[in-house]
Amino acid sequence: MHCPKCGEKIPRGSLFCSECGADLKNASYRSEVDDNESGNKRNRHKIAAVACALLSGLALMAFAAFALAMRSADPCVYLSQGTYKLIKDLDREEVIEIPSAGSATDTWNMLVFTSDGKYIYYLTNYCTGSGTLCRAKYKNLKKDSRKIDKYIEVLATDVLPGFKCIDDNGLLYETGDHRLCLINGDEQTDIDEDIEYYSTDGENRIIYISGKDLKGVSFNDPENKIILATGVDYIYDSKDFENILYFSSGDEVERTLNVAGFSKENRELTDHCYDIAMVGDKVYYTVRDSEINLYDYVIDDYAGSDAVIEEPKEEDYSIPEYSYEMIGGTDLNESDSDDLYTTCIDRLYWYGESTWWSYSMEEALDRNWGIHTEDVRNATKSFIDRFSSMANEDGYIPVTDEVKAALKEIVKAGEAPEEEWIWLCYNRYLSGMITDSDAYQAAYDKWNAVRNRNSLRDLLKSAEGNYPVKSLYCYEDGDSRLIKDGVLTVESYSGGLIFNTVDMIREKISLDEINSVYDVYSLFGLFNTAEDYIITGSGKLSRMSPGASERMAELYNSGCYVNLYFTDKEIYMSDEYDVLSMAKISNGVAGSFKMISDDARPWAIKDGIMYYSSDNVEKYGDTVCDLYRSEHGRLECVAGDIAADMFELYEDGRIIAYLGDGNGLVVVDTKGNETVINGHVSQYARLDRDMIMYISGGDLFLFDGKESRPITSGVTRFWVKEQMDSEIIW
Repeated sequence: MHCPKCGEKIPRGSLFCSECGADLKNASYRSEVDDNESGNKRNRHKIAAVACALLSGLALMAFAAFALAMRSADPCVYLSQGTYKLIKDLDREEVIEIPSAGSATDTWNMLVFTSDGKYIYYLTNYCTGSGTLCRAKYKNLKKDSRKIDKYIEVLATDVLPGFKCIDDNGLLYETGDHRLCLINGDEQTDIDEDIEYYSTDGENRIIYISGKDLKGVSFNDPENKIILATGVDYIYDSKDFENILYFSSGDEVERTLNVAGFSKENRELTDHCYDIAMVGDKVYYTVRDSEINLYDYVIDDYAGSDAVIEEPKEEDYSIPEYSYEMIGGTDLNESDSDDLYTTCIDRLYWYGESTWWSYSMEEALDRNWGIHTEDVRNATKSFIDRFSSMANEDGYIPVTDEVKAALKEIVKAGEAPEEEWIWLCYNRYLSGMITDSDAYQAAYDKWNAVRNRNSLRDLLKSAEGNYPVKSLYCYEDGDSRLIKDGVLTVESYSGGLIFNTVDMIREKISLDEINSVYDVYSLFGLFNTAEDYIITGSGKLSRMSPGASERMAELYNSGCYVNLYFTDKEIYMSDEYDVLSMAKISNGVAGSFKMISDDARPWAIKDGIMYYSSDNVEKYGDTVCDLYRSEHGRLECVAGDIAADMFELYEDGRIIAYLGDGNGLVVVDTKGNETVINGHVSQYARLDRDMIMYISGGDLFLFDGKESRPITSGVTRFWVKEQMDSEIIW
């Protein structure tokens, strides 16, 4: 379909042209369309007149109902081909181009409506993170009016997106050089510079950090700045401007936690804050009170023996080194040798009567000894069998009387003179002293193990190895109250936290099992042996049952990653294998976990309901899933084949999610009824109970709960003044 006025191509069913704004319900334009297509002007003109009247009547009736529904969507600004365009009211059938100082860029946080409906603030000339801030009195803008510039103001340049409305029509913004500025009517005020953070309560008050100072200012009196606190590192919670929690100093372990407000003096809560977590609307934090010594939780079986072991000295492990000299030639006098040895593996003078050409006993077994061969071999073999096992590490055998007699038997077998038995021997003599390396190394290794145990023992006994014992406090409504003292470990989860205390630790660890202090720290972790404490969003204190603790310990000890989700009546547990279990909290005790699904990926707990996805699969080139909810363990499938990344949960309980095939939205009411909006939806906004505005394929549509109507085309983004509150669940 083409516009009869400008010829631009537009979606079928459009109520007006997105390019020139022509009223496509107007009878004259419908006649022009019909005339352009006519082969017979006169006949066609009559037909067109009748058709036009009918179409106009139907169009006006349909449009009246549509426009009535659209009232809740007024006004709307959309971005088309780099230009802002305004729809004030479909009843007035106008698309108004908003003059700007240059092309706009598609950025979601660069336009806002003021709460009183007087202005829109928007950025143009957006480039490298900042742009020109303009303001339009959009209710005064008229199509094709020569006075339109009268209602457009250029307010500032180098403005960052994300500016915030305050009071009825004021605006708070930050510049690229980190100045904080305020617009109140026709007045602009530079509040401060060197801005690191700022926020507003949306009504009259502003807080910000400049340098290290936390300051406050009133919208109605921006010149009167109040220093709420100094030396601020970062703000932890600022949702209540009378109870701003912030950290001012400290390291990654211990920090100083403070509270400040417009109507109260800055106050230090603790300079030993270890843990901090927000559960519901309450803030829980721990304060170090004392310490426990790690060595008290160690079984040390070496303390006594280690105390008497000293570092070994090398000289204490010196041993003699011997050399061996062959006996032969004319040397036949036994008395000339101090220390006689023989050998089965080294050369012996008797076997060959030569220093160089003699043989060992083992070699002699294969030699020919003439007529005495068999006798010599038998005597030699007998000697080897009887005495080879007596050889020392050098391979030599000390000559005892028994050995001497056996050597004489060999000589006798060769019918040689008996005194020649000495030629089967070596003379051993002391050649020096050496260190017994093996013995010395063994002693040194033993001493080194002792030294390591002593170092570890000293660390475990020292203050450096102490483990902090803390008190757990709850900060709420300006007051801190003690929840429990003697606390060791605190872990926060979605909707709750778990902690244990010193009296729960009933085990010790052997010194042999300790490589560092962290091995002892493991005793103080959660889910070990006792029933840990739990706190849910309401602040109620309960305990884990032995069964629940044992199951948690089993998973943790196996290295399985586990996450927990709390309601006031249940604990949901998911593991890395996508198993979802639930334990009911009754009479202050969380019972044993029972599996409710073996294919679940939890998303969030909202209003006591667990939302999770299941059946995640690749489909349509995307990951899709089925969305489930569990209320007190009762499972219900909410929607199928949705995109497995997010959905939107509204205050009235309805859900909107993208379809997994990238082809539309699904709207689910509280009874589980589904309504599908087809099309490749790139942006949407729920305006009231039934009405949804959305972009599909670059065209802007309005869905009234039953059908979609086209508004205009060529749209990249839109903004509406009001839409229903929701929370995006990732």
